[in-house]
Amino acid sequence: MAITRRDFINGVAITVAAGVTPWQILRASPQTAARSLYYPPVLTGLRGNHPGSFEAAHALGREGKNVNPANVPVEETYDLVIVGAGISGLAAACFWQELRGKTSRILLLDNHDDFGGHAKRNEFNVDGKTVLGYGGSESFQSPRNNFSETAMALLKTLNVSIEGMAKSFDQTFYPDLNLSRGVFFDKKNFGVNKIVAGDPGRAVADDIPPDRMNARDINAFINDFPLPQADREALISLHTEQKDYLAGMSIEEKQAWMDSHSYSQFLREKVGLSDSAIRYFQQRTNDFQAIGIDGTSASDARICALPGLEGMGLPPLDPESLADLEEPYIYHFPDGNAGLARLMVRHLIPAVAPGNTMDDIVLAKFDYSQLDNAGSPVRLRLNSTGVHAAN
Repeated sequence: MAITRRDFINGVAITVAAGVTPWQILRASPQTAARSLYYPPVLTGLRGNHPGSFEAAHALGREGKNVNPANVPVEETYDLVIVGAGISGLAAACFWQELRGKTSRILLLDNHDDFGGHAKRNEFNVDGKTVLGYGGSESFQSPRNNFSETAMALLKTLNVSIEGMAKSFDQTFYPDLNLSRGVFFDKKNFGVNKIVAGDPGRAVADDIPPDRMNARDINAFINDFPLPQADREALISLHTEQKDYLAGMSIEEKQAWMDSHSYSQFLREKVGLSDSAIRYFQQRTNDFQAIGIDGTSASDARICALPGLEGMGLPPLDPESLADLEEPYIYHFPDGNAGLARLMVRHLIPAVAPGNTMDDIVLAKFDYSQLDNAGSPVRLRLNSTGVHAAN
């Protein structure tokens, strides 16, 4: 596969979409313009689709600009070109290199100013000390049960030990401080600002041992809600009674109904909760589903351990969903899954940072000027939007 300079648009020179950008500007990237200063993990502000990552695509799609690479000479040749340097793209490069050898030429393109996709690293300097944070995905999700043999083999190649990660995670940090999970009721929706602590509810992808939740009795917990007594009684009943809210339907009909109706509809139409009682659950699915209960099916509410679905004679949850409920969420780098992305980049381009373990990757200083070197068999080109693909 060959790629020309016109096949990508550098994020600092997006006017190539209009066909007027000189090749000299196209060659200039943050790595070459300021090699010693370019270090995205210390940038602040919005770090998702940030300014500079989307304008080229907007110019082509929304504004109707056109790029014609037909007459542009081929300047670089690769065995594999990967568009996107998130975890999937980086893993694809690792697998290809394993199959074809370390001399195989690979180019990864990414329109963002850093690699990792949803796994971004944030570094802050506080009183002369480095504080790490994760600007994206946090942890491995149920690796003991839900990771494939292929994924586990890659972790082994990268010297990642999930046993070591589990051992390093302090699961009793909050319980030892006598803290518990709680719910914040805001004045706009509930008439008063109030925190109710001691939530005894089960949480999907939890990191706190079930026997260390410092939880209250469900009746005492709910009766502390700033809700009318009728709503509190209805919520207690929902949590404590095993009732078939879809009585009269077959198992297949129940599953079809739950697949096609939201948990919000289930609570309103089948359980009979008031709008104020339903509002208590609205954000409960945000952490795992990234959307509220009005956009989460009743079927998916089961894997979020929401109440009211236990007494309907439904088949057991599938092993993957059950693992997400029962396996603790503790397989965690200090910078989140950015640690995994950094391990893969260092594996593909060793010159970018020293070391070879999952421990030394945490503080390894990355030299971003090494990502796109002509002499390297693997090159990672940031701030570059692919606009044409041909084999």
